[in-house]
Amino acid sequence: MDASKLQKKRGATQRKLLHGLLQRQGLKEGDYALFFVTGEGEFLPVGTPDDPVEESSGYVLDKQGHVFSFWFGWDPVKKEAGLTEWQEVRPEPHWLGSAEYRRAREQVGLPPT
Repeated sequence: MDASKLQKKRGATQRKLLHGLLQRQGLKEGDYALFFVTGEGEFLPVGTPDDPVEESSGYVLDKQGHVFSFWFGWDPVKKEAGLTEWQEVRPEPHWLGSAEYRRAREQVGLPPT
């Protein structure tokens, strides 16, 4: 497999799982944006060597301006990937200085500042 095809494939399972979980929280596709998402260095027992699924944490912004903090990880009770943490939080004022946060706001139709 050439490098460009591998790059497109890598992360596909993780994106599918994460976005499916976010939609189970009541968010509709296209009505939210992720920001400040960070891989946590631990891998879930799903995926493949070419498409690993990494524990991650970050924030979700919806069209109404609500922000949710999440941790995407392994649910040992259900034995599947899950949002092991999910909490609505207040946006931090200093986030407006971040291009990533401003892009997320624009992505959901909110003014960047």
